[in-house]
Amino acid sequence: MRLPLRLRSLRWLINGSLLMFGAMLAFVLVVQGRLSQGLVEHPIWQQVLASVTRSVLQSRQMDIGYMLPTKGVVKGWFLANGEPAPPDMPAFLSTLAPGYYRESELDNIADPSYLAKFMTILTPRWGPFADATRARIYTVLVTSVPHGRLIMSIDMTELEDDQNGSVQLSVLFLLCNLFLIGLVIWWLHLSLTRPVEDLARRMRELDPLKLSQRLPTTYRKSELKTIAQEANAHLERVELALERERSLLDQASHEFRTPLAIISGATDVLHKHQLPEHAQRPLDRIDEAIETLTQTMDALLYLSREPSPDERKQVTVLDGLLPNLVRDHTYILAGKPMQFVLDAIEHVSLQAPESMVRIAVGNLLRNAAEHTHEGEIRVSLSKVKLCIRDSGPGFDATQVAQRFTESLKQPGKRAGGAGMGLFLTQRICERFGWRLTLESLVSGGTSATIHFLRQ
Repeated sequence: MRLPLRLRSLRWLINGSLLMFGAMLAFVLVVQGRLSQGLVEHPIWQQVLASVTRSVLQSRQMDIGYMLPTKGVVKGWFLANGEPAPPDMPAFLSTLAPGYYRESELDNIADPSYLAKFMTILTPRWGPFADATRARIYTVLVTSVPHGRLIMSIDMTELEDDQNGSVQLSVLFLLCNLFLIGLVIWWLHLSLTRPVEDLARRMRELDPLKLSQRLPTTYRKSELKTIAQEANAHLERVELALERERSLLDQASHEFRTPLAIISGATDVLHKHQLPEHAQRPLDRIDEAIETLTQTMDALLYLSREPSPDERKQVTVLDGLLPNLVRDHTYILAGKPMQFVLDAIEHVSLQAPESMVRIAVGNLLRNAAEHTHEGEIRVSLSKVKLCIRDSGPGFDATQVAQRFTESLKQPGKRAGGAGMGLFLTQRICERFGWRLTLESLVSGGTSATIHFLRQ
């Protein structure tokens, strides 16, 4: 079972370790308190009282009152039936029935509430806050004898004070450690978590279209400074690689435009001559190839650089452009029993150059027309999406992936399909924040949809 991502972070690991340490420390102190309390209630005190009681009872003195201890921590009293308690005996002892009473049992008789026990432990035994009027603490053995009761006690006040003082010091030590743990967690948040989050935020804010951006290297922690410096070095390498690609595209565009201009001029001359009908179709295909290659170069050049402020402000009215694009692609349907059908067309304005919109939509229309042999190609436009659905044979995604893999193994063999057209359409959609989806069934045709997410 994998933990949530937040619980697997370094911050939570450190904080959790510190809190676990605090919990273990509290557990150890509780155990230590219980062990010290066990000393106060050890069975040896009962044995001492029983031994003293036997010694008194075995005395030859007729009046056992002369044998009772009256000084020190061990004291005894004889309480005759019907007689008042001796003046030096605590009053509550006269109410006890025969038996052995530990210190905790006498506390329950005096006040059974947990609050009283808690306050007894935490009340200071020394200093300005000490309670001078507190009652003495005893362990008592009451024995029934002829004509009365023999009460033997051990004054546990000093031992209980020492035990409570140890508990108080343990509690103070625990609170100090918890305070220090809190300070460490707060310090980690200020010195580690916040700078790391700041570095992550700055990395998220990097615009991939602005290559000159760099991360600040003013962090106090050397580790974060090293990460920022390495990230900046990586950004510099990426910038150099993109600059080389842009330079290559510029050179390739320049080299391609010259022969294209020559071929285009030659076709214009041929159009001015009366050519046989069978020669007109190849000439139209040459014009189509020139236009397609020109658009491809323009799109590649546009996508390889950051758009200028004027280009960012360009707006294309798609509902006015779409009928013209459909009409421009009707020649592909020549000789096929099929047609374009315009469904509902809503008003849509896109913040993008018209040339890029023409390429993206035109590639989808061309793909639909080339892969459909009969039926209809339905085009619809709403506020949020453009949908082009054909009635062709469709495609199987698994087979398309296999053909693409085979084309990689055989560079000279063309894999078929949309090729560069869909590649450019996808890149144009990514540039302007749109989303391209293709849905196809082997028997149900293909639906290509551009979702205008930012519009």
